[in-house]
Amino acid sequence: MTTGVVVFSDLHIGNMFDFYAYYEILALAEKVMKRHKVNKTLLVMLGDVCDASEIYRTQLTLAENRLQRYIAADIIDETAKRLKAYKILVLAGNHDLRKGIELARDVARILIDEYGYNVDYSENLIVEEVEGVRFLFTHTMSRRSRGSYFGGLTGYILTKILYVMVKTKADVAVLGHTHKGGAWQDVVYQCSSFHIESLDINDRTMWSFVVNNGKIFPERLYVTGRLYTTNYQMEITKFYIERLLKIRKVDRSQVQLESIVDLS
Repeated sequence: MTTGVVVFSDLHIGNMFDFYAYYEILALAEKVMKRHKVNKTLLVMLGDVCDASEIYRTQLTLAENRLQRYIAADIIDETAKRLKAYKILVLAGNHDLRKGIELARDVARILIDEYGYNVDYSENLIVEEVEGVRFLFTHTMSRRSRGSYFGGLTGYILTKILYVMVKTKADVAVLGHTHKGGAWQDVVYQCSSFHIESLDINDRTMWSFVVNNGKIFPERLYVTGRLYTTNYQMEITKFYIERLLKIRKVDRSQVQLESIVDLS
């Protein structure tokens, strides 16, 4: 039997979420699954699904944290349907756990209670066996960046993840957090981010895997991300409002943003 695994990391929904790149990556994942005739997929959301409010002075974030959760769940629901997901793994990242709130956990609960998905949630790591291959999923091996914006899979991070792989008997590991994509010897895979930085790295790398009878076929999902512009900030704001109206959680007048954006 052939099973797909598709990993998305660091969406930072509620902040500067590069939604154009996200849907381009999703379309690439669909093509990979179709090419390999995959009819069921494990969908993994690898942390920093949402951004809590009041983290950074300059961020564009929905001021009321509960709204982030509903937008994230709606996007994941759409993704799961398109990829024919039989199960969803939701891991918390450092941004999901800020200020004493647990945004990723709440997203998982919404997916279970309101959308009816089979969901596993963790604030640390998940080891999941797929067709005889043991995958280790974790947001990061270090809550500090440790130069990750420039180094990606640094020696420090790689050493730690290889140690955990031995302890958990994992065959493959997939991480996020660094906002820089990459891979090490077809064993460790690093996702980048959909978060637009002021000085953007422009790397939108996610990973898909096709697994068949214990054999794994990885494929990088890559597009060039959008740069930070005032116009794109406006588009992201409108994207959030349209999503909230779609799922009927709030009307336009109730949406408050941390940064002042003209919606006229």
